[in-house]
Amino acid sequence: MFGWLKEKTKFAKVAGVWADVTGINPGDNGQVSVFASRIMAQSGMTPEDAWLSALTNWTYNMPDLESREMLANGLLKFLVDGRQYALFSDNARSSALMLAREITGR
Repeated sequence: MFGWLKEKTKFAKVAGVWADVTGINPGDNGQVSVFASRIMAQSGMTPEDAWLSALTNWTYNMPDLESREMLANGLLKFLVDGRQYALFSDNARSSALMLAREITGR
């Protein structure tokens, strides 16, 4: 039980930093956290890396192109902000940056 609470607290912390930096609601109704939990169970990723991976996946699969572009721009802004730097591994950060740059053309 405490593992679940710890995981959700870490997701909330990262999501809070995302909201502070970008001001963007990804419109996921909690699906990013649900998917991040699955990623953690399957891969053993840290909660922070799993959350970033889930958000990146959410962005990539966004069917509305305007929303997809907005989320990708948010990822770029988020990943260069110093407040998030210690939260993610280099691999998770670079994968998310690569996808965001691919979507935005930057």
